[in-house]
Amino acid sequence: MHKPFLVLLLFISTFSQAQICDRTFAGIILDQHDDSALSQALISIVELNRSTYTDEEGRFSFDNLCLGTYTLYVTHAQCNARSFDIKVKENTFKTLKLEHHYEELNEVLLSGSSEGLMSAGKDVLDAGAVERSSNESLGALVSGITGVSGFSFGNTVIKPSIHGLHSSRVTIMNNGVRMEDQEWGAEHAPNVDINLAQSIEIIKNASALQYSGDAIGGFVILKPQRIPVKDTLYGKVRLSAQDNGRGGSAHFGLIKSTTKGWYGSVEGTVKKYGDFKAPNYNLSNTGMNSYTLASKLGFNEFKRGFELNYNRIENTVGILRASHLGGAQDQFVAINSSEPLIINDFTYDIDRPKQEVSHQIISAKAFVKSELLGRIDLRYDFQKNDRLEYDIRRGSDQNKASLDLDLQTHAVSLDLAPKLAGFNSLKTGVSGRYLKNESNPNTGVKRLIPDYKRYDLGFYAMATKSLSNDLELDAALRLDYMRIESFKYYYSALWTQRGYDITFPEFEIEALGTQILTAPKFNYLNPSAAIGTSWSLNEQNRLLINLSLGARNPNPSELFSEGLHHSASRIEIGDLRFKPEIAKNLSLGYTYKNTRLSFSLNPFVRLIDRFILIEPTGIQQTIRGNFQVWSYRQTDVSLSGLDMDTRFAFNDKLGFEQQFSLVKGHEFETKTPLINMPPVNMINALNYTYKQIEMRIESDYTWRQNEFPNTNFEAFIPETQSTELIDVSTPPEAYHLMNLTFRGPLNFSDKFNISWALDIQNMWDTSYRNYLNGMRFYADDLGRNLLNRRDLPHREDGQTASSCPTAQNGRF
Repeated sequence: MHKPFLVLLLFISTFSQAQICDRTFAGIILDQHDDSALSQALISIVELNRSTYTDEEGRFSFDNLCLGTYTLYVTHAQCNARSFDIKVKENTFKTLKLEHHYEELNEVLLSGSSEGLMSAGKDVLDAGAVERSSNESLGALVSGITGVSGFSFGNTVIKPSIHGLHSSRVTIMNNGVRMEDQEWGAEHAPNVDINLAQSIEIIKNASALQYSGDAIGGFVILKPQRIPVKDTLYGKVRLSAQDNGRGGSAHFGLIKSTTKGWYGSVEGTVKKYGDFKAPNYNLSNTGMNSYTLASKLGFNEFKRGFELNYNRIENTVGILRASHLGGAQDQFVAINSSEPLIINDFTYDIDRPKQEVSHQIISAKAFVKSELLGRIDLRYDFQKNDRLEYDIRRGSDQNKASLDLDLQTHAVSLDLAPKLAGFNSLKTGVSGRYLKNESNPNTGVKRLIPDYKRYDLGFYAMATKSLSNDLELDAALRLDYMRIESFKYYYSALWTQRGYDITFPEFEIEALGTQILTAPKFNYLNPSAAIGTSWSLNEQNRLLINLSLGARNPNPSELFSEGLHHSASRIEIGDLRFKPEIAKNLSLGYTYKNTRLSFSLNPFVRLIDRFILIEPTGIQQTIRGNFQVWSYRQTDVSLSGLDMDTRFAFNDKLGFEQQFSLVKGHEFETKTPLINMPPVNMINALNYTYKQIEMRIESDYTWRQNEFPNTNFEAFIPETQSTELIDVSTPPEAYHLMNLTFRGPLNFSDKFNISWALDIQNMWDTSYRNYLNGMRFYADDLGRNLLNRRDLPHREDGQTASSCPTAQNGRF
């Protein structure tokens, strides 16, 4: 008689518990040694046979859980698996930590775990994406990220442009070093080798305040390669060859490490290309040569470590010969011609006009872990940038550089990451920099940028706190001081015409005939701030909200330019009266993920006071030819837009991707469109896998930019004795590119893991001109390109190279 009663009681108990199944269990998986987020960790609830993976920030979530106790089993490719007992009484959030295998304990690579506020969001190009694009420049690679464009001067000089902002508005961090390589120049490409990076992160606002407060466009962060703490010798080779440019690249690397924590590496890259080709003609004098050598030596333990780095890159880049012309007649004809005015046969020779740039980095960094102060990081960096720009010159000066700049940067920083009760994370630090720029006066040409010295001092603090199991708040503050001291000769007439003699009489030193020697000095003090929330609505939906305030001081070009910028083929005029830009940004992010579909929508609004822009204002004849005049000015502007990414898996073999980006920029009062805003772009792609062969077919459509300022002007043409309209405003037509990729493995032994890829870029050989390419006035963009790649990593112990995986957003 007791059995029916017990059965009934058990049924009632089970039934009553089954009614409460609306709880959520969420959390974050961190590396036990440095609290870095572990993406792609597999979390399983054993009793329910339910599993999910962590996202790029290490987060996961389970919905619709019943009250009770569960066994959580967590695994990761480079970590010891671990079980956790969890009790679900209410909606719960837990921070769980995994320990790397000792031989893979390499994430203690002297960099903090946080790359900005979590509420800001970030896009990541993982190690695979970097390997598959080893021949490309940084600007070309990151332009595959939604909302990021390549702002270029030809096909080899490409800068990252985030929502239409680039150059000194985008901070590039290279293995913890803030790049200082004359980035003020729109045609000065970043001097970095992407082959030295493990992954690349893009933050599309100013919230990564531990690096700077002036990156009002965003950040591009190159993360260093992980090195295993074990007795191993690891090598890698990456090879590429392409028909457009008839060249290729080769990268090698050799890494040695020991179980005692010592490690070292040496890596190098060689790139060589001849003249590139548009669909219907050669792009004469557009070849490039590039050489990189990098080495490191370090010691790595759980509680302490240090690392020494040396990096040198040498670039020689040809500038389209047809962009340097003679008189106004040539300019008028070139802009209205369907072909360049100068077309020569293919050659590997790089003649004038050209750039020769050398950039060296020496860095030393160390860390120690303290019970009281947490992790303490100290680093020193030295950079030396030598830039030579050669123009078309005659006589004895023909082989002499027209622009000769030497920039040296010393930087030191101290960062603390203490553990404080009530906060998920806390970080603070102080940094200082000294920059010295020398402009060679013996070029025979008036110097575009003068000699100057710059002093920077910055302090920041940032913290993250959980308000509930699903809601996190993060915030950051920063204060920056900058002083710049310069010496510059101005033409006396220009000094008076601009009213500098009245506004800045204290800068005047000595009048020397038609010129006046001045010593401009400026001091700037700028606060920056960011605050945001990260809200996990449930297992599939997440919302990010971020507000940021940034300030950017005028760069040397914007202040001091007064002359011909040779590699840009234009005369540039700056203004000493410029004040700092103040940017206010609101970024929203919504993501949805399930087993087959992932979707993200990221709208933004950015208001910038005293925005500094440069635009064409006329044509000026010089003894070296006829050049457009571009002048800087300040105005209040607004930028807004959205990025959208969609990925859908039809099955295990077939998937679809779509990227869409929209940016609108206008002057605040007049509603005049801003110059050089990226046109609307949409990429649709199908990915198909057959056995181990992967295929991707991609449709890349760029709309015509229909919102642009009218900066046309009239010029007198002596040859025809007529006045003609010079149209430098009208954007090129819309264009559609098709790209095709095949890739797969070639496994010959356990010690070698060889992968290959074949790309056909611009498959239909479409003629087009890119609105963001400064050479569009003179020639079409690149034609069809067949590209073959090989990647050959090798370990002495027979294990292939690996790293903690991160989510990839962008190219296949």
